[in-house]
Amino acid sequence: MGSSTPINVVGDGILQGTVKTSATFYEVSASVSPNAVLDALVTFGDIEMYYKPLNCPAELNSWNLSDDLGQIEYIFSDKTGTLTPKVMESQRILIYGISYSEGVTQAMVGAAKQRQANSSTIEDPVTPSLIPKIV
Repeated sequence: MGSSTPINVVGDGILQGTVKTSATFYEVSASVSPNAVLDALVTFGDIEMYYKPLNCPAELNSWNLSDDLGQIEYIFSDKTGTLTPKVMESQRILIYGISYSEGVTQAMVGAAKQRQANSSTIEDPVTPSLIPKIV
C-alpha cells in the first residue's frame, strides 16, 4: 500500500479501518410542473411576442409567471363593504426608449396646459400639430 494517490489512500484507510468521515445528506426536490413547461413553450413560440428588429423572441425570467396572472391578492372595500374595483389601465409604456402606445399621460396633459396658458392655440399632447382654440 505504498502509493499515495487519493483513491489508494482512501482504499488503504478502508482496508485498515481508520478512515473517519462525516457526511450529512439532504434531500433536495426540484421539480417543474408540466403546465409550466407548456406555458413556457407557448410563450417562446408566440410569433406576436417576437421583436423582429432585434431578432428577439419572448423570454421568461420566472417559470411560475403564468401561475401569478389573474390571481386575486387583495379585495378592497370601504367601511360599508362596497367593493371598489381596482382597475389599472396602461395608458402609455416606454421600454428602452421605444414607445409602445399612443396614450396620453397626466404629465403630458399638464405640460400642454402649461404651454397653452398664455397662447391662442391648444397644443395636442400626442401629436405636435396645433389645434385652433375655440373661444
